[in-house]
Parts: sequence; structure tokens; C-alpha cells
Amino acid sequence: MIKSYKEALSEIVLSISEQVPGPRPRELTENTTLRDDLRMHNDDAEKLIHSYFERFGVNAQTFDFEKYFLQEGDGIIGALRL
Repeated sequence: MIKSYKEALSEIVLSISEQVPGPRPRELTENTTLRDDLRMHNDDAEKLIHSYFERFGVNAQTFDFEKYFLQEGDGIIGALRL
């Protein structure tokens, strides 16, 4: 069954909200970011992303986690590699 964008987004938001510890914004949207809005760091963000891949059947082979989250401790030097 093909879902509408609104139905799919609602399912994704529910899945994320179940896994994100508080405090968090009152409402999660398609524009909510893991790092800035939800203040997630590497380990928690990586678990959430992989959970998303599994739950929604997304192929994660080409996903580069480090492109979006620096390795802990990289700081400004790690940012320069981007």
C-alpha cells in the first residue's frame, strides 16, 4: 500500500519521537534536525538512524554517517576535513 507524504511523515515522526530522550521541541517536523534541534550526539544519533533504516527498509550501504556527524573529539580540526 502506497502511503501519502503526510502519512509517511507522521509514521517517521512517531518513530523518532519514541526514541529521542527529552527535552525536545514540542513538535517534530520534517525540518527538525538531530544535532541542533534534538541535541543528539554521535552514538544516539547513529542508533536512531540505523533504527530508521531497519524500520522503513532503507538501504544504508552508501550512507556516510561521518558526513553529518563528526567523530567525537574531532572538533574544529575534523570540521576542516569536510
